[in-house]
Amino acid sequence: QGWDWIPTVADRDMGIWKPVYVRVTGPVTIRHPWIRTTNVTTASATVPLQVMLRNATAAPVTGVVTAIIDAADQFTPQTVTVPANDTLNVNFPSLTMTNPKLWWPNGYGAPNLYFCSINFAPTGAAVSDTVSFQFGVRQYSYSSTSAGYLIINCNGQRILARGGNWGMDDAMKRWNLHKLEAQVKYDREMNFNVIRDWIGGTDREPFYQLCDQNGMMVWEDFWEPHSADAPVAVGDQTNFIANMVDKFYRVRNHACVAVWCERNEVAPTPAFWTALQQINAALDGTRLSQPSSGSNGVHSGGPYTYTAPSNAYSVLTGFHTELGGPTVMSYESMVATFPTANQMPMGNAWWSYHDYCNGNGSPVNFTNAMTSVFGTPSNLQDCATRSQVMNYDDYRAYFEALQAKRFNGATGLLLWMSNCVWPSTMWQTYDYYLEGTGAMYGSMKGAEPIHIMYYGSTQVQVVNNTMNALANYSATATTYNLNGTKAGTANTASVNVAADAASNVFGITAGTSTPYFLDLKLRDPSGNVVSKNFYTFPNDGVTNISGLLTMTKTTVPATADAAWTKNGTTNTVTLKVYNAGSVCAISCRLMLTQGTSGTRVLPVHFNDNYFSLIPGDTQSVSIQFDDADLAGQAPTLTLSGINVNQTTYKIGGVVPVSRSVVTQEKAGGLYATFNGTILKMHNVALGSPWQVSMINMKGQTILSTQGIGNGEAATISTNRLRPGIYIAVLKSAGDVFRSMVTISDHAMVR
Repeated sequence: QGWDWIPTVADRDMGIWKPVYVRVTGPVTIRHPWIRTTNVTTASATVPLQVMLRNATAAPVTGVVTAIIDAADQFTPQTVTVPANDTLNVNFPSLTMTNPKLWWPNGYGAPNLYFCSINFAPTGAAVSDTVSFQFGVRQYSYSSTSAGYLIINCNGQRILARGGNWGMDDAMKRWNLHKLEAQVKYDREMNFNVIRDWIGGTDREPFYQLCDQNGMMVWEDFWEPHSADAPVAVGDQTNFIANMVDKFYRVRNHACVAVWCERNEVAPTPAFWTALQQINAALDGTRLSQPSSGSNGVHSGGPYTYTAPSNAYSVLTGFHTELGGPTVMSYESMVATFPTANQMPMGNAWWSYHDYCNGNGSPVNFTNAMTSVFGTPSNLQDCATRSQVMNYDDYRAYFEALQAKRFNGATGLLLWMSNCVWPSTMWQTYDYYLEGTGAMYGSMKGAEPIHIMYYGSTQVQVVNNTMNALANYSATATTYNLNGTKAGTANTASVNVAADAASNVFGITAGTSTPYFLDLKLRDPSGNVVSKNFYTFPNDGVTNISGLLTMTKTTVPATADAAWTKNGTTNTVTLKVYNAGSVCAISCRLMLTQGTSGTRVLPVHFNDNYFSLIPGDTQSVSIQFDDADLAGQAPTLTLSGINVNQTTYKIGGVVPVSRSVVTQEKAGGLYATFNGTILKMHNVALGSPWQVSMINMKGQTILSTQGIGNGEAATISTNRLRPGIYIAVLKSAGDVFRSMVTISDHAMVR
């Protein structure tokens, strides 16, 4: 039907949009393995395992089922008899893991994962089936503030929930692992620790795997939207509930899933809510059953339109499951979306079609705010550039409000939305082309685990969301006028902040110009800057900061040529830039392109962007990108800004054309990678045989090769590896491990 963030999709995306495959096994298959981790501490954890065995034959089958964790922790093997044409649940005695490596949400520790491998072998026969999966040792619990706001706890540590909603992974359900990897990584880089799978619209196995690997908790919705958005599934409740059961079986081993939520915003259909509670009790019991995203300690309701940064503190309350505003793309993304003749004015038919339209976003408020803050934009470049400044400030303010009210007025914020499913002007942090907007980097700044900020118009505050105290840190606040002069003496103070706490430091001195600037820095005992922040404030009670547009130009050169290193197909460029002028450099934007063509390298991962620098200040820059996205060209890095002369930085020579390698570890760590025409097997025990067969979607075997030992390689004819989808069957030491291998349109083997 379409919403105000996506146009109508004519067939509602109906059809098959997940991999369909046939498994060939022996007489007994392993189904629905289930590991729970309880009594979790850094010293030990209790690990029970349940496995369902299914006998597909007309005679009972006796055999041994074995299970092992990372070739180290062995469950006691179980000898069982599976009845004919029936199933049997096998409960292993619980293991006690000593000194386990815990899985932690992003910002609180490493998201450590383990492999569990399970075999069933009939007596006197070969292995009938093998199943392997990853899991994390962690334990969720749930509490609330005195006002009733939900708190999610992991391993006994309360988590300040920071994240965003995903409406879907893609409007047309087109699946691209490379893009999905970038999307989850972007959320992690924004210092988020939660992704909400809004009404179950993403729900792909790689999504959960990537959230496991990146420490992203998942607020997992089922498929019942607000009654104003879509019909309720009252006519087929049996099928709906059967799908709920299936989802529990599919997803429950993932460490990332933290909440089961039945409905979006409003009271759930009673039958579905009852079913969710019963299914959770029977098949899980380790996570919260939540009736809706708008009740029981959480609330929805926006605002969804532009919110001035000064108002963020008052609108952010409790556990906020939806809050956001219009977020216009960069100029380059807008040009890629709009025909030249239809770029202006803001709000025309092309803007409206791309979501700048009537709806909860009320984009006219953003247009009016831009006019009030900067004056009326005259062209698309003005719109895009000014939007990034506004979005940086207001999205940073959302998360700084959460930090300021942490566990005393607010416990969580999930943006509406963090990802983008098609070229849009609304509710996103990175756009459909995978370029981060000002909203992304403002969110990244505001959600920092260790953060210095100015809030509530009165105080500089240092926030520590980590589990370690900050001792003998120092905070500095310096105010600058528009012409680069300091407004008074800098404030400096020693700072000590307990773990999971915050501390007020001092007030500030206002500038005399309109606008003026506040520069904040937090240093560790060695003098290293661990958090920096920069604010632009109007003066004399006005909102207009258009003085930025008439500032003296400054230049931001690099201190030396950019260093370029490679790890496989991942490229990392590092450099340090500094403000060589006498005025502040405002909203410095980095862009990486292919050679001199101007074609953007996307996705690209910057450690910071849209940053501002006081005179003489430096910024360390780190950039990561993949070979395939560079397309064999030499990378070109440029920096521009509101009052910054565009500068191009020198980077080394051309990267050779090669296929990008991204691997998904499979059972017991065994996996295959492709690099150019070379196939390699990994984690095969030395001296053990391995075999690989690769089948295309026509059922044709396009590769069959084998080897011995660790790191053996085979050469593949490149014309066999055209874009498409393949099934790879990996064999080692009598076990069979299957994986979906996708060769994407970027010519990357996955």
